Amino acid sequence: MFPLPPALNHQCQAIVRALLSGMQDTIDPADVLTIGAWFGTLSTPTPGISPAQRRHLLMLLLTLRHVAPIWDDRVGHTTDTFTAVRVLQHLAAHVIRPLPHETIDAAIDAADAWAERQEQDVAPAARNIASFPVSLYTAVKAIEGCLYADMIAGYRAETHAAVAISLAAAAFADGWQGRAAQARQRAFWIAWLTHIIPTAWYPLADDRLDGLPASHTPI
Repeated sequence: MFPLPPALNHQCQAIVRALLSGMQDTIDPADVLTIGAWFGTLSTPTPGISPAQRRHLLMLLLTLRHVAPIWDDRVGHTTDTFTAVRVLQHLAAHVIRPLPHETIDAAIDAADAWAERQEQDVAPAARNIASFPVSLYTAVKAIEGCLYADMIAGYRAETHAAVAISLAAAAFADGWQGRAAQARQRAFWIAWLTHIIPTAWYPLADDRLDGLPASHTPI
């Protein structure tokens, strides 16, 4: 993991202390947006996806990767060819490297279609607003908004990204009740702040995108 800028590190550590003390079980959406802003603006028009934007999207996809195995275990009986982990691997491979728009579009479409199939095919008990597919569907909207520097469904890419992260936290606690659900939410956010954020924080030079250590590229 790479060292964070002091101000970002201070913000993350302050929130972790509040979570560990029991003062809060989740992160305020405004804090999610603020932390996301450190990774670069997704909506700024650029030729393709800039290195800073790829770093922001890597953070987003690593966040969903933290939840994906839970979804796969929960709906392992489905007949879909691809698992959540495999879909994220494919999407990340096309998003965090400089590729033509049409190539990224194809990966976006594949992830979108998978999310829709999952929502349609799984048992009703496993399908609700906190489900992993809804988080992935929302993350795809963030990638789309970044790729085309446009609002998608009336919202900027940054908003879609922050909502997808919050939905991933809810999906991590999906199926748990009461204090157990609160503990799950805290565990998710602590992992996000202490592991996922530093892992995604890497130097912006393009030549580092293909040379990240294996331990930093689990998706």
